[in-house]
Formats: sequence, C-alpha cells, structure tokens
Amino acid sequence: MRPYRPIKKQLRKRLEAFSSRIPYLPKHEYQLIRIFLSGCTFSQIAVMANVLPATVARRIAKIVSRLSGTNYMCALRFNKEFNFEQMDILRAHFVEGLSVAEMSRQSGKSRAYITKTIVQLEMIVKEEDIKQKKAEEAKLKSNSQENL
Repeated sequence: MRPYRPIKKQLRKRLEAFSSRIPYLPKHEYQLIRIFLSGCTFSQIAVMANVLPATVARRIAKIVSRLSGTNYMCALRFNKEFNFEQMDILRAHFVEGLSVAEMSRQSGKSRAYITKTIVQLEMIVKEEDIKQKKAEEAKLKSNSQENL
C-alpha cells in the first residue's frame, strides 16, 4: 500500500483542479472518481471492484490524464469550427478515451471522418500554441528592451 500514497495525493490534487470536467465522464468512470474523492483508498476500491489496487490506481491515473488534457477544452473554446456531431467525436475521444475504431463502430461514421475531426482540432491546438509562444517571446523581448 505504501507506494500508492504519493500517487494518491497527486491524483486527488489534479482531480480537484479539474473537478468541473468530472461530470462529463462516462457513468462508470464518474462513479469511480466519486468513490476515490470520497476518501476511499485504492485497496478499498479494489475490494469493491474485485481487482488489484494497482489496477484501480492505473485506471484513475488514466482518467485524470484525460481530464487534465487541453484538447477537448480547446475544442469547447473553438466550438464554432465544429458541428454538434464533431463535438461528440472530440468528447468521446479526449474525455471518454475511446479509440477511433470504437467511435466508428458506435456512431456509424467512417474512421477517416473521425480522424479528420481529431486532426483538425490538433491543428488548432498547435496554432494556438505557436501564437502563445510568439506572444510570450514578444513580451520577453519588450521587457528586456525596457531593462536596457
């Protein structure tokens, strides 16, 4: 049980930071996170789910990783560029963690269409990152010129 302790604290902190995104999780993941946040240990949850504590820790870590990702939040910011169907695809992929193949099976949409939607968002995220870096560089440059 000892190796899980630092991980547990880190996961709880990250979950608290992204608590507004928790309701968007699929029902079974939402319930797992609520139980974890209520104070149950990995071992207690493992007994309830009939799995190993390491499995519980791994599942929670994966969920936290998806919740803390910026791609879906970026999609929400630029939702005018995506239709309702595409937003569902992005949510399923970045929040629920579904693969392209699974989304294709569930929605009946082609893998190419789903992949194109995901790539479109990734391009927007890259463009935003570049804009942000340029703005930071310009700010640093102006600050360094002021100091001279």
